[in-house]
Amino acid sequence: MNITVSFIRASIRDLRFTESEDDITAAREAYDALTDDQKALVGQSVLNKLTGCEETLATRKENQEAIDALEGEIAEKEGALTNLGNELNTLTGQRDALQQDLDDLEEEKTSLEAELAELNAQLEDPELTDDERAEITGRISEIETRLGEISSEIGTKETALEEIDPAITAKQSGIDTLQGEI
Repeated sequence: MNITVSFIRASIRDLRFTESEDDITAAREAYDALTDDQKALVGQSVLNKLTGCEETLATRKENQEAIDALEGEIAEKEGALTNLGNELNTLTGQRDALQQDLDDLEEEKTSLEAELAELNAQLEDPELTDDERAEITGRISEIETRLGEISSEIGTKETALEEIDPAITAKQSGIDTLQGEI
């Protein structure tokens, strides 16, 4: 057997399935450069090893491509998840602010209703002067106007809350779905 064939045969036999692509490619190129007579001297078992290394390399490449694609999908979904989380936080903050506004309006309404009841009771006092009666009546008018405004504001805030809750539910559902996919 000549030195070239012996060298190529030894280099192929020494290949491991974990070798680099360059080593496997170099071994294939060296084998392909042999004449048919020289290839016959290399032997089928050595050629089978080279072919096995090439197949393993091809499978590794395919697996790496699949891993890269999955990592890309995961990164996209993680980005979408972050965006949904931010949107959910914004909506939750808006809902909390609306609820606080409603609570404040309800508190103001309760306070004004108590004041209105007290003022109406004062109007029953026969000893009130005309000026005092006019002052109380003016304040009653102010309170009634404000109570009308509060009722309108409460309606607007409740409508906004009714609209925000389904959006929050949808965002949370989207988050749950993405988390299940990741």
